[in-house]
Amino acid sequence: MTDQNADEKKEILPALRIKREPYRIFNLAFALMTVIPFLVFLYLLATEFFSLEIFIGDVAFVLLSSFFLALSGYCLGYSILRNSFEKVVSYAEETKKAYAQLKGTQAMLVHAEKFKAIGQLASSIAHEVKNPLGILLQDIVYLEENVAAEKDVPKVLAMMKKNIERADEIIRGLLDFSRISEIDIKPQEINKVIENALVLVHHRVELEHIKFVKELADGLPLVLADSIKMEQAFVNLLLNSIQAMPNGGTLTIRSHKLELDKAGKGIGRRADDIFELGETAVEVEIEDTGIGMSEETLGRIFEPFFTSKETARGTGLGLAVTRNIIDLHKGLMDIKSKQAQGTKVTLTLKTTAAEIKEPQRAGAVNVNRKRIIIVDDEQDFLDIVKLNLEATQKYEVMTLSAPKDIISKVHDFKPDVILLDILLPGIDGLQACEMLNRDPAGKDIPVIILSALDTDSDKLRAYKLGVVDYITKPVKKETLIAKIEKALQFK
Repeated sequence: MTDQNADEKKEILPALRIKREPYRIFNLAFALMTVIPFLVFLYLLATEFFSLEIFIGDVAFVLLSSFFLALSGYCLGYSILRNSFEKVVSYAEETKKAYAQLKGTQAMLVHAEKFKAIGQLASSIAHEVKNPLGILLQDIVYLEENVAAEKDVPKVLAMMKKNIERADEIIRGLLDFSRISEIDIKPQEINKVIENALVLVHHRVELEHIKFVKELADGLPLVLADSIKMEQAFVNLLLNSIQAMPNGGTLTIRSHKLELDKAGKGIGRRADDIFELGETAVEVEIEDTGIGMSEETLGRIFEPFFTSKETARGTGLGLAVTRNIIDLHKGLMDIKSKQAQGTKVTLTLKTTAAEIKEPQRAGAVNVNRKRIIIVDDEQDFLDIVKLNLEATQKYEVMTLSAPKDIISKVHDFKPDVILLDILLPGIDGLQACEMLNRDPAGKDIPVIILSALDTDSDKLRAYKLGVVDYITKPVKKETLIAKIEKALQFK
């Protein structure tokens, strides 16, 4: 070991240095008060054993004094040795605890590095992967509606469509890792966030014949949270509980105020604790009576792509993404589960006394116009989307591979809705939005962003420019049509 490593070890583990002073004290006391008097006692006993002076006079006094001094030294030495042993045991326990903490910290660092690597990879490949997926999905939709049902063709097309949608689901999950630093923390009413998440899963609860119990406390302090990401975390956890009860059961969600008056995991005065003693938090519990998990499964649930579900029902990213979201919020996430008894997830969230300001929403105006301009640099995508939309006989579609001529086309074609990609040659989609906003004929036309990019920063910039919707590729035909019909209401 180098001197540097030795210094680091001393710095990291000061509690592990075993003090040797008790042993030095013991050695000295034992020598002075035990060994030497005992040797004097033995000497006098051997030399004066057959003499009467052993019972009287100075010899007797010295003999008895040395005996009692040796006995006292032995008792004192035993006491010192016992205390030293107890300290050694105490130091050993501290060593064990410190080692466990180091192992835990190391595991957390390795886990964080995995997340970071996945996020960087996801960001770099998203656009190139999602564009061809979007084209393939639109191609299959077109074939489903226009190819005669011969032999196994519909079955094969359905299988292709299902697997493309699954690939898209995996990529969307991966992209959640790429937005590690993109979080908008604001004071939120956590019960409202929970209610929004419940709306999204309500239909699934009814389909699975699950009894739903809601116990949301009133008057909770405001929680520091990104409402969109926290809603995503709740949806992930609720869907996990629903899928864990294929034969029905009870799903309970609770929220309550929590005074943190006891030290525990992540709570206390240690440097790595997230909450301090005496802090006020809000606790949210999601509990089901489902199939539960084994100890082995419970130990792996946060591993990316690990899943105990059937392949078609999960990607293995839900809980990993959820824990990442809670970590970003400086909160705690605890999961307890027993096979055949169910699972309970507990989230502990930070609070604030700030007030919430509700955003104002623009009113909607109903119109019914059906001309559409689509701008995208993927010609295959333009062709298949145009085919699918015009096949409904509800839309007339113009396609552009670059937005440089969009203003002149708006004046000539007079579209009711414009679909724009973001990554375009020359002028990007958001710059095209700015051009439209400056043009008298273009400023009132609803714009939908249709892109493989899915970052909060792009969405925020787009919505600030007046974009009415933001769709990530690939997109289903029925979803695209629904978004277009909704956009027409803003005209």
